[in-house]
Amino acid sequence: MITHNTNVANATHAEVLAIGSELVSMQGYVTNWEHLATWVNKYYHGLTTYMSTGNGILGVKWLGYLDIISTSAYWSLSTKALPPVDEMRYVWKHTYLPKFKSLYNTFHKRVLINEIGYCSIDYAAAHPAVQYQAGGKVNQQAQANAYMALLQAVQGERWMRGSVWWHWDQPVSPLDHGFTMRDKKAECVLAHYWARENPSLPPPVDTTNDVCLANHLQTLVS
Repeated sequence: MITHNTNVANATHAEVLAIGSELVSMQGYVTNWEHLATWVNKYYHGLTTYMSTGNGILGVKWLGYLDIISTSAYWSLSTKALPPVDEMRYVWKHTYLPKFKSLYNTFHKRVLINEIGYCSIDYAAAHPAVQYQAGGKVNQQAQANAYMALLQAVQGERWMRGSVWWHWDQPVSPLDHGFTMRDKKAECVLAHYWARENPSLPPPVDTTNDVCLANHLQTLVS
């Protein structure tokens, strides 16, 4: 399987190849993973990583064989229906980012949040991986606040490689309460942080009246 995936990654010039994903019960087979990572590094032309889940990454002993350390990061940040940006940013900076930085200091590899996302729903930042099943009230601002808190928390942290968002879907109704940030306030948050015309300007503290969102709503209505 990994031979096939390596060949596909080389043929498509993929930037990063994960040699495994969320295999927490298998992470203790250190020698096997070291052998696998060594083989992929020899034949793959890009960067290698392995994605664990949450705190599971802290116990992986063979991260030094990879180019990037990565994990999914669906930690709870707030128990409020509309989670405040300041509260969530504080939790990131004082609880979770220090764990990531400790891995960077140990293995001297930058850290990638290889999967993270929030639903546009009340309590979006409380157990975010399963909030969709909870079936709560649609709340685009709760989702946008969660994205904003993370993006603010990691600004200037050069040991961070970046984030992979879950997920981008087809155009949706404003009443959608799923993970996609497309056509929602959260998309505007990403645009301000990643595609601002003047990166030196501070990002907005709120996206309620954002022109980005207004454009989306006009498109949906038309």
